[in-house]
Amino acid sequence: QNSGLQSVTIPEGITRIGRSAFFWCSNLVSCDLPDSLLTIDNDAFEWCGSLQKINLPTNLQSIGDFAFDGSKITSLSLPVSLQSVGRYAFASTDISSVTIPASLTSIGEFAFSGCQNLSSIKVDSANTVYASVGGVLFNKEKSVLLQYPCAKRGAFYDVPSGVTTISGDAFASASNLLGVTIPDGVDSIGDRAFSKCNR
Repeated sequence: QNSGLQSVTIPEGITRIGRSAFFWCSNLVSCDLPDSLLTIDNDAFEWCGSLQKINLPTNLQSIGDFAFDGSKITSLSLPVSLQSVGRYAFASTDISSVTIPASLTSIGEFAFSGCQNLSSIKVDSANTVYASVGGVLFNKEKSVLLQYPCAKRGAFYDVPSGVTTISGDAFASASNLLGVTIPDGVDSIGDRAFSKCNR
């Protein structure tokens, strides 16, 4: 925890940012990351409450659990090299949209949970694990609804037929929803799936 740090430039050659490296650096506004960076570990930028923008390097492969949780980044471009994103990695940030690249085949639970401005999650059609329908994140087979964006427009949502599982936190904090229709085929609804739907 360092309340005075406002900016940091990480030099070329660094391949990993370790666990909690910048945890709760509350006044950190900017961080320049090198192209050599491959891994951002768990909690690396968690609760950096002034961090609004970060450019993820083109060779980045892994982002750990809670890596940017509670930061204030407003835009997010995931590099085409990225393979995994951990649990709560971008939770409670200010991002408004995200595109999942074809390379990203592991997304931890609640990775985009509580993002109050998130209106759309898109997935590259070449991705073999995930899919997007109307801005909502599913597994490729569309049998598991993984994440309904908090700020998605529309007061009512019909869960598509074929869905059997609604993941934990899937609709949490969905601010515009007044009603959800769940088809007969759904046999599992995860923890806190509809929590904080307070409209």
